[in-house]
Amino acid sequence: MGAEKNHHRAILFDLDGTLIDTAPDLARALRQTLRKNQLPPADKDEEIRQFIGGGARKLISRAIQKMRIPQTDALMNRLEKDFLEHYADNIARESKPFPEVRETLARLSEKGFALGVCTNKREDLARALLSSLEMEDCFGVIIGGGGRFAPKPAPDGLRGALALLKAEARASVMVGDSALDVEAARAAGLSVIVATFGYSLQPPESLAADALMTHYSELNNLIERLALDGGSKSRRAVSSDGRAQRSHR
Repeated sequence: MGAEKNHHRAILFDLDGTLIDTAPDLARALRQTLRKNQLPPADKDEEIRQFIGGGARKLISRAIQKMRIPQTDALMNRLEKDFLEHYADNIARESKPFPEVRETLARLSEKGFALGVCTNKREDLARALLSSLEMEDCFGVIIGGGGRFAPKPAPDGLRGALALLKAEARASVMVGDSALDVEAARAAGLSVIVATFGYSLQPPESLAADALMTHYSELNNLIERLALDGGSKSRRAVSSDGRAQRSHR
């Protein structure tokens, strides 16, 4: 689906913890990096999941901080370089889309939504991951870190994606899993749905999203309930079971 089509509505997705469960491969890369640099081993995968979000350097920083190791520029630069090299070589060994992601993307596309990815993962790595999983062609635009736009929570990438997709913010939605996604969406004027199964450091219920998604089978209905027609200021937040929540707008 090309970005040249004149879409009115778009759905933008975060990548790690939203579309793809990348935690196993990120955890492996972190462990390999720490081992290579003779540092203490990392935590279990479930604990490492909480370090994910904001890019590779943030992940490493959170792990090192928990070990109480001083984060000098020299150390962090070396760890980031080693981490990215290992991760790039093993980017999709265990990573996989969350259940029903592919089917949901197909249904949204059939309904006329333009689809895009906005992630803080380095853009070349984001494209490599999606290509390895045969999902790159699902999206009209893929915007990642280290490129043209400031990373989330800045809204620049979301605005850039909407421009490339020829979509309007008031008729579009961001689907993510973290406070970064919510803040970026708010600043860009999009509605936002938070996946409760992602890697958020905070409880998803505390992120002030318009809706919470516990499974991709719910996404189509959530989007319909948000009534993406420009009436965002009058919308009430909804949960995955359709109950109205307290609005945070």
